Amino acid sequence: MRFARSFAVVCLMAASSSLAAQEVAEVDAFASLEPAANSLTLVSLNDMRLGRVTIPNSARLDEDSPNPFCIYLIEVNETPQRFSRSVLEAPQFTGSPFPGASPSGCQFVDNDQSPALLRIGCLFTFEMSYFAEWSGGGRISGTFFDEPPIGKVGLYADGETSLLNRRDFRNGSVTCPDTGFIDVLLGGQFEVRRNAAAGENLNVGTIRFGVNY
Repeated sequence: MRFARSFAVVCLMAASSSLAAQEVAEVDAFASLEPAANSLTLVSLNDMRLGRVTIPNSARLDEDSPNPFCIYLIEVNETPQRFSRSVLEAPQFTGSPFPGASPSGCQFVDNDQSPALLRIGCLFTFEMSYFAEWSGGGRISGTFFDEPPIGKVGLYADGETSLLNRRDFRNGSVTCPDTGFIDVLLGGQFEVRRNAAAGENLNVGTIRFGVNY
């Protein structure tokens, strides 16, 4: 009888062990983040677009300067469009500037050009310093990307065409408007030589922009 009771206890323990179970659940934590008062923010909105441009042909190879190249310019200005585009050919030739394609065939093939666009979020009346740096020499063989000679940087009141500051230099300063936002437009210069290879939507350069109180 004692053996039977002991056996029953052992069986009960074994049965209890086989019924053991475990459940695990996970929950996530959520938060919304926003800039604190007096913050300074900088957001990239649009890359620069140079559109479709041509590689120079061999029309001028018999001249004293046998290696002409095309120069495509995007410059910031005070027009309602806020920028302008132009084409040059170097070395210069008789009749420059020119309508349509240059003697070496340099031209914008389409109208898909626009400057780079960033947006600064700032505190009203605060003065800020900014800088811009262009790079892209040799990134794509036969091409060179750099700052334009004029119209490098334009700063506009958010959502308006009113120009706060236009600089033909890499750096400058500006006061934050009452909107608390500034649109930043950046120009560029793109050179294309005869040894460049055709390609679609190539990354030909980079502009680095910084701002601080």
